[in-house]
Amino acid sequence: MKFLLHTLVGLSLLAGSAWAQMGPGGSHGPGLGDMTGHAGRPLEHNLVLPQLAIGPDITISIVLLNWGNTQRMPWATAESLKTTGRVLFFDSSGNPLTVRVNDSANQSEHPFTLEASQMVRLNLTSPDSNTKVGWALIEVDEPISQQTSWGMMGNHPIMRGEKLSASAVFSVRQGAQLRSQAGVIPSMFERSQFVNSVMPASADANGETGVAIVNTSAKTVDIQLTLKNADGTTAGQTVVGLAAGNQTAKFIRELFGNQVPASFDGYMEVTSTGEGTVTMAIMVSQGVLTAIPTHHTGAMRQGM
Repeated sequence: MKFLLHTLVGLSLLAGSAWAQMGPGGSHGPGLGDMTGHAGRPLEHNLVLPQLAIGPDITISIVLLNWGNTQRMPWATAESLKTTGRVLFFDSSGNPLTVRVNDSANQSEHPFTLEASQMVRLNLTSPDSNTKVGWALIEVDEPISQQTSWGMMGNHPIMRGEKLSASAVFSVRQGAQLRSQAGVIPSMFERSQFVNSVMPASADANGETGVAIVNTSAKTVDIQLTLKNADGTTAGQTVVGLAAGNQTAKFIRELFGNQVPASFDGYMEVTSTGEGTVTMAIMVSQGVLTAIPTHHTGAMRQGM
């Protein structure tokens, strides 16, 4: 069971589009500035899946949807709404991760082409008998400096990763029996908005909260984790250092040790020293997996 719980930590998923900070007032919107991330990939307006886990008893199904529609967007042509790109897979150290996609050849990069309103399902399995963990980057073929032909949503142009919707379903089996299944809806990562993250956290004899963190940037970052009781007092603190492209997934008892009492119910704060970190929390109780909503905030200042 302990091995199963550790495997289930790999079931957290967050997908986000990197946005740039605009203007001296601190408002945020899609920018055209460069945000070069791990392996030289531009993170601006791409989707990040910060946690993957595949093995003999665990698989992932990722769905990509091109939500462009000529009926709702009469100013755009069908050709301009076509979206191409690739999904790149990395292991926890940021190296290319080989996976099997839709029972095809083993690969660490999978291309896709989606016409308007089309979707594709990518069933990920391990190419061998070993469990593999890591993260993925969904990269859309559109230069960051290019103005989009899709138009605007609100006051923001629709660019790159904004043209896709991504979701994932994780399935855990014991032999032929389906033991647990969880679907996760992606969240948008905004540049300058993931400085702080807050999420509920608990632990008891039945299970506990796990957290997955990935550093998608090209620089090493230090991440301060603070565990707090329900009354706001501090229960424990620790610092996790992540090199460029690195990722970690652990339960709160692994992170805070004996600072976590036998029965704990509170929350956790995650603060990063740099851009590019993405955090997701899950709860595993008696083998049942539940994704926990995570609130993200940027650096704060006094209002005008």
